[in-house]
This record gives sequence, structure tokens and C-alpha cells, in this order.
Amino acid sequence: MKKSWIDRLADAIERSPLPWWALGAIVWAVFATVQAGVLWLTGTVDFGTYPFLTRAEAFYLVVPLLGYVYLSRFARRSFDRFRPALDIDDASAADYRHRISSTPAHLAWVWFVVGGVPGAMSLLVDAGNYEQYLVSPITTGVWLTLAFVAFGLNIVVAALIIRQLRLVAKLHRAAKHIDLFRPEPLHAFASLTARAGVLVLVNAVYSALTDPATFTNPVWRIVWFLASGLAAAAFFLPLLGLARRLREEKRVMLDRSAARLSAITQDLNGAVDSRDLGRVGDLRTGLTALVEVHERIRKVSPWPWDTGTIRGFATTLIIPITTWFLTNLLNRAVF
Repeated sequence: MKKSWIDRLADAIERSPLPWWALGAIVWAVFATVQAGVLWLTGTVDFGTYPFLTRAEAFYLVVPLLGYVYLSRFARRSFDRFRPALDIDDASAADYRHRISSTPAHLAWVWFVVGGVPGAMSLLVDAGNYEQYLVSPITTGVWLTLAFVAFGLNIVVAALIIRQLRLVAKLHRAAKHIDLFRPEPLHAFASLTARAGVLVLVNAVYSALTDPATFTNPVWRIVWFLASGLAAAAFFLPLLGLARRLREEKRVMLDRSAARLSAITQDLNGAVDSRDLGRVGDLRTGLTALVEVHERIRKVSPWPWDTGTIRGFATTLIIPITTWFLTNLLNRAVF
């Protein structure tokens, strides 16, 4: 299976002996220093000074790099947990495992350019906010290049997320072993889709909080609500097909259980009517066991996620709304 450049880079990052937070800090420092360095060389700012945007915009390079690695690794782990629900051979499993954790080699550069070009153009369009940084051909070239790289990486990650969510829905349709009493495989991909949604929220909230217009621009309210909607869609939509299958499986199991209860109840009533007391005891024991099984089926969750996952995601989902509310309070208090 031919690997794309982004997957080879992700492999190199995974092999790094450094913890993810240390690696992220290094990438952040390098990115910020390159941006600030050209300003030092041109005398735009004093040597060693890091203007706000040189520190803030490093986020857009660090997060997609580490996010890609994390989502790829977590996708492989999720697929391994889901594998018992499938009826496929090892070769097919290896193919799915590779596809859900990688970007096709022929598309990686395409997505990178698709994201990079508008990213660099947006810097020129918004030149008014960057006029103190785009002061010479050198600084302009460096800042445009880094904007191209950062936005290109973000689009590559977005493409990976879409690819993963589509494959999750496909794998849920292909599942052959639906066992409500063995929920671990059926809950495997909920954690992956939740993390994809969280990454969408993180980017939106950070962009808002680092924008000077956050407190006064009503557009950011729309952005936050849209981000919450996109995050919710990323989490729920790929799971809806499996949720329907689980609810149908529970309905069938309850129907069969009710039929058994009805049959043994009739037998018990017949034994009582015929005064067959020896048989009554056995039937009563069987009825008690069937009632316990019926209650167990009734209480089992028909949703393709565990309570911890849905609780954590719901908490994250309200972050943009909470942030908007708090920033509005702060805006009124200060201004």
C-alpha cells in the first residue's frame, strides 16, 4: 500500500521519542521563530521580539500536524476494536484499516494545494491586518509560504476526517455480528467521530478567541453555532445507520422474549389448572429466568456509544456557546 507524504510524515512523528506535547511545543516555537525571524532580519521589530500573530498563528500548523497523527492512530485502534463485528478476511481487514487511517497518495498533494492557495490568498486579501508584517518581499514571501502550508495541512486533515466518517458509516452497514450484550465492538467508532467533532470545535473557538473582532463582530456568533452544528454532525451522522440496526435488534429480541414469556405463562397456567404441582415449580423457575432476561434486554442500550463518550462530547459541544456568552458578558463589562 503506497503511502502519501502526509502519512510518511505522520509515521515519523509517531516514531519520535518525544511526547506529543513536547513535539508540538517545538513545532510551535520553530514556526513562530521563522515568522518573527524575517521581521528581525528586516529590522521591522527588535531582535527577540515575537509579535502577537507570530505566536498565535503557529496554532494552525501545530494542530493539524498533531491532529492528523492522533486521528490516524485512533482510527486504527477503533477499527481493531470493531473488527469482531465484521465477517471479512485478514486481507480485507488490513485494507480497511489502512484506508480509515490514511490519505490516498494521489490525493494528498491535491488537498494540500486546494487548501494552501486560498490560505495564501486570504493573507493578501486581509493585508490590512498584516501590514506590519508584510513589509518587504522577503517577509511577504515567508508569511505567504507559511500561510500556504498551514491552511493546506488543515484541508488535508479535513479531508481525512470526511474520509473516516464515510468509512465508519460503510463499516457499520457491513457489520454482521450485532450483539447487544457485547457492546464494545459496536461502540468502537463513536470515540473516533467524537474526536473529529472536537477538532472542528477547537479550530473554531481558537480562531474566534485570537481575533481582535471577537467581542464586536456578530459574525463570530454564527461561526460558533455553525461549528457546534458541524461537530454534532461529525459525531452523530456516521452512527445513525448502526443506531437504527441496534434499535431493530433490540425490538426483535424483546419480541422473541415476550413470545417465550407468553408461552411459558400459558404452560404455567395449564399446570396450575390441572393441579400438576410438580411441573408448576419447574415452570415458575423458568418464568423467573425469562423475566430476568427480558428485563436485561429492556435495559440494554440500543445506542452505538457508551455513556462516557456521549457525556464528554455533549460537554465539549457547548463550549462555543459558553464562550460566546462569556465574551459577551466581558464585552459589556469592559466596554
